[in-house]
Amino acid sequence: MAIKKSYLTTNGIIVDEAYYKVHNLIPWDTENSENTYQTQVWVWANEYQRQKNPDNPLASNIYYTFEADTSSFDAKISDEENRIKQAYTKLKNLTDSFKNDGTDV
Repeated sequence: MAIKKSYLTTNGIIVDEAYYKVHNLIPWDTENSENTYQTQVWVWANEYQRQKNPDNPLASNIYYTFEADTSSFDAKISDEENRIKQAYTKLKNLTDSFKNDGTDV
């Protein structure tokens, strides 16, 4: 799973069809909540780069923290897959540009 949408690099260059992927989920702030995770998001310049260079993203320094809602987990998939699915949902809700311009791929 990934999200396709534009990406603005730190150099001010716009990549029209970048691919965003939740790369890693790490338990975060476990003293206060066992359901808080930090995720790293990797970004590739296009589908070709994502397929041919999966370990070499254009950007990988995007992190965000979210609270997993275990009450809405789908019993048909693993807990880890449920968290990843929620991470993508939360990522799309971070900004209007993800909601308006992002496409699941």
